[in-house]
Amino acid sequence: MKRKKYILLSLTIIMVLFSFLAYHRGVYTVFNMEKVKRIKAEEALDLLREKSMTILDVRDEYEYTVSHLNGAVRYEKDLLGDLDKNEPILLYCTVSLRSNKLAKQLQKQGFNEVYELKNGLIGWSNASLPMVNAENSNTEEVHVYNRFFGTFLKKGKAIY
Repeated sequence: MKRKKYILLSLTIIMVLFSFLAYHRGVYTVFNMEKVKRIKAEEALDLLREKSMTILDVRDEYEYTVSHLNGAVRYEKDLLGDLDKNEPILLYCTVSLRSNKLAKQLQKQGFNEVYELKNGLIGWSNASLPMVNAENSNTEEVHVYNRFFGTFLKKGKAIY
């Protein structure tokens, strides 16, 4: 009986540690972040002010039309062939799952300077940073993917 409790406690600790690492390092890049830098919204804004970079929105077309970062291009596979592997790229999605997956792919393909927006567009909105819609007008609306992820939006208007 003590052995089962020990094993259960050990597994719980491992799961908690993995969850912590996955949150900070990304689900897909948890073990290999060689060329991926996960940054918070305020850091991303400072970086965008400092240097020119490609901003890729890794969400579907409808999500992008609701709101996106000013200057962002919606990601499509065909776009990768046109990108310079030595130029910086900032990736984001709603909560950093799809963008983290793409960050890992870009790293494998040899892109040298990949930034991923930690907590995605929800984190950006929660930091009260500006977003635009399809008409390039300022908006506070965020397509939050589903109601579960909508619970993480503290500032802005959730759209489903």
